[in-house]
Amino acid sequence: MQISQTTTTKRVRKNKKFLRNLLLLSLLLSTLSLLFIFKDTLLRPWTFKPAVPVKSTRTINIMPHEMPASMFKEHLITLCQQENPKTFDYLYPLMLMATKQHRAARALLAKKSNLSNEIILSLRNNPTTFELANMIEMQQGQSVATACKKLLPLIQKLDVTPANKHQYKRKGYGTYYADKNEDFSLESQKNWGNKQRNIYKILSEVRPETVLDLGANAGWFTRLAESFGAHVVATDIDEYCCNYQCDITKERNLNIQPMILPFEKSDRSELKSDVVMCLALVHHLVFLGGLKLDEIFKTLAHLTKKKLILEYIDIEDKTCKGAIANPNFFKNKKIHNQAITMLNTYGYKYYNIDNFLRISQRYFREIEVYDSSSTTRKLLLLSK
Repeated sequence: MQISQTTTTKRVRKNKKFLRNLLLLSLLLSTLSLLFIFKDTLLRPWTFKPAVPVKSTRTINIMPHEMPASMFKEHLITLCQQENPKTFDYLYPLMLMATKQHRAARALLAKKSNLSNEIILSLRNNPTTFELANMIEMQQGQSVATACKKLLPLIQKLDVTPANKHQYKRKGYGTYYADKNEDFSLESQKNWGNKQRNIYKILSEVRPETVLDLGANAGWFTRLAESFGAHVVATDIDEYCCNYQCDITKERNLNIQPMILPFEKSDRSELKSDVVMCLALVHHLVFLGGLKLDEIFKTLAHLTKKKLILEYIDIEDKTCKGAIANPNFFKNKKIHNQAITMLNTYGYKYYNIDNFLRISQRYFREIEVYDSSSTTRKLLLLSK
């Protein structure tokens, strides 16, 4: 039996049509299946959440005398585990920290003072450091590896947490935000004041990659800036606050670098940042540090790449005025007298909002003024 060419052609066409229809049916069923799976999503409006900020990074060289106590202890533990001879240079500063003598430890680390026999003897007789101090003596003549193995467990168990004290005040700033009822959650703005809302607004608009928080205190605004994806360097001279920043940064894996660094030592090129925050600090620098506004603004301008957020606190501010009038606020009479002298010889004439704005114009092209936490406080947003 022979099949004609015409019949064969018809069958091929018929098969192609059948396959095409089968494919279309398959695609239709697949589409209906997807519609059924995502029906709930398709029936409600889309909501777009902002992308999680990509954390910025940068390298900051921190010397041992600039490390918060917890960081310094971790650094020493690492050196000891590596059997590094440098371990022995840092043992006495660590023991001074363990006996709450952090300023003396930093002076030793910065080579501003020498390790005296008096210090060694006091540490040997102190119950906190007795074991480690005497172990150091016993390890003389031993190899570095042998000595490090014996010293490591004694280093690890020392508590170097600073006391909540300040070099100018009787009380430290460790509970500063809690005392002012400003220890707000970063998750909700419900209870925030003007200061928090306005700084949030500025940061959300600028979206800085790098931030320098001078006089960072316990770090509420440091962590606010970090939440936008910025790498934040937080400096202060308050041992307790810097150590708290260090601990909470490690605990929450935050992109923050705390440093023990006075304002006078902060004029370093590596610290230049997109945004510099100088909140509730300038009046301390003037009345307690003896600095003039011109030199303060010069340093701030050098550190600022884009924006400076500067808080002005008037002399008539109740906290500022009350502190200066209260000798018991200060650590000693000498510091109180210095504040009074600066107020009388410099403050009344030069420390005012008009002078702040006038000096700002030398270094910044644009000035905006925002409300802060009271009428005697203002936020200045200064743009390069």
